[in-house]
Amino acid sequence: SALSQVTNRIEKSLQEAIEGKELTSLQWIEETHRRLAREIGLDSSALGNVLECVREMENLLQGISMIGEVSPRVKARMCSYGEQMSTRMAVHILRLHEVKAALVQSGDLLVTDTPLQANDEEKYLNANVFPRSDREGAEATIQEKTLVPNLDVVVTQGFIARNAKGETCLLGRGGSDTSGSLIAALVAAHHLEIWTDVYGMFTGDPRIMPHVRLLQKISWREAQELATSGAKVLHPRCIGPAAMFNVPIEIRNTMDPASQHTLITVDDFQRIAPDGSEGNGRGPRSPWQS
Repeated sequence: SALSQVTNRIEKSLQEAIEGKELTSLQWIEETHRRLAREIGLDSSALGNVLECVREMENLLQGISMIGEVSPRVKARMCSYGEQMSTRMAVHILRLHEVKAALVQSGDLLVTDTPLQANDEEKYLNANVFPRSDREGAEATIQEKTLVPNLDVVVTQGFIARNAKGETCLLGRGGSDTSGSLIAALVAAHHLEIWTDVYGMFTGDPRIMPHVRLLQKISWREAQELATSGAKVLHPRCIGPAAMFNVPIEIRNTMDPASQHTLITVDDFQRIAPDGSEGNGRGPRSPWQS
């Protein structure tokens, strides 16, 4: 994901450009990344990769200010820069700690299948990616794009995909978790970990109800019902892609990594084989099937 509040600031910068105002939000975005780089001790080359994104954003905003409007296609491109900057910094941070890391653009792994007749808002700002599993293809793409053997970590963006034309598209609300689920399915992961600021799913809202209990194990169906009913820890769109390809989901607390957590099981989900045929699962027909 982008750094905290960066996507909101990007959207605000679009409005500033449309109204012909000073681009104070872009200044805030640049200073936020500069400050993080200083605190972590990143060198100028690492910061240069981030500032390259800032300059590209500035050029786009200047064009927007001239015409006084922004199309969904340009908005999608602008809003993707938050993740572009954070992932570039993440690679440098990992290398600083002697972790062999490389960046792969999420658009090289996730291609949208939103209908051509859909309006531009749907195509560019709330796009859909049909879940699939192709571990060998994903590994070949990663090797081709990184050219680095024996990587420890591959970094990519959430929230972002591309269409058949190669244009940037966004997955809409819940896009980062959904990206993780789609990629977990694609690479046939052992499990998917969602790291957040809570321990997982509870029997109620812990901010309101003092005696709620952490749900340490829960089925995908129960998790989907809780997410749909307002449990904000996980977006309901995130569950389906991983579950379709038998990838359990763990929700863990970033601030307490070794603590108890929620495991979402997928044993009873209707399976879909990589070729698109139905498996032998006992669950209901998948909502992603035609």
